[in-house]
Amino acid sequence: MNNSNNSKKLPSVGVVIRTFNSEKYLNDSIDSIINQNYSPMEIVVVDGGSTDQTIEIIRRFYPEIKIIRQTRSGLGGAAQDGIEALDTDLIAFQDSDDIWTSGRLIQMVELLINCIDLAAVLGAVEHFLSPELDQIENQNLIIHKGLQPGFGLPALLIYKKVFNQIGPFAEGFPYGEYMEFIDRFRLKGLQIKQLEISTLKRRVHKTNFTQGAKLRSNMLEALHMIIARRRNEK
Repeated sequence: MNNSNNSKKLPSVGVVIRTFNSEKYLNDSIDSIINQNYSPMEIVVVDGGSTDQTIEIIRRFYPEIKIIRQTRSGLGGAAQDGIEALDTDLIAFQDSDDIWTSGRLIQMVELLINCIDLAAVLGAVEHFLSPELDQIENQNLIIHKGLQPGFGLPALLIYKKVFNQIGPFAEGFPYGEYMEFIDRFRLKGLQIKQLEISTLKRRVHKTNFTQGAKLRSNMLEALHMIIARRRNEK
């Protein structure tokens, strides 16, 4: 994980990987981070109580990765557990079924540190159907075609100090933690830039949190929290 071609001292990056029974896709996900060839980098896995081989895979093949048990609830809680386990300048996120694109991290870091007004950058996302699915299973899955604007933590790179300004991720959301967080981010007048380069390949499969009724329910819950906060500030 070095950057021998880059003479400028680069900031340290901490990567939070959220896992739960992720043995099927975990190697692809972690390898896509390690293969960024970026230094200095620190990786922490926040595990939500896996009962499969998730922990064993990490310990066997990636002994340099720190593993912690999730203590806060929801995906936002898992992200916050990971942030607090890291001592780095920047924070990036990964879900254990997704894949970072090659070279994405250095591009995102350089943009962020060269634009002094930015507090975060957000990359674009490609969706793909997980290859083990058959045609019948594919029919009920939501997949977006082409390059999509980034939305969600795995497409985000952010200064760690931002969390001192706006507070931690909200706990309890199975999904929707990003929408609630980014509302507080913007209320503080912080700036984020959306990149048009592909930074994440999002795997679509049967157990995604972001499919169907689960997604709609949690997005509505996050939206209600945002509306209530806006009303209280008037």
